[in-house]
This record gives sequence, C-alpha cells and structure tokens, in this order.
Amino acid sequence: MRKETVDWEKAKCLYRQGYSYKEISKIMGVSVQTLKNSY
Repeated sequence: MRKETVDWEKAKCLYRQGYSYKEISKIMGVSVQTLKNSY
C-alpha cells in the first residue's frame, strides 16, 4: 500500500483560509489523521 502523499502547500493554503481538517481531508482525499500528524 502506498503512503499518502499530500500537497502540503495546498493544504496549508486551505488551512489559512479557515478550512477545517475535515474539509481539507475531503478536498485533498487524505485522512484527517495524516493532516494532524504533519502540523
């Protein structure tokens, strides 16, 4: 199984715009856990 790769620049950009982890994970197709582990 391949590791989830995340476009962090895009994720950070969305996060700064006020999106929640849940919304970002939906938009980017990654798990919330993956996002939380990286911040």
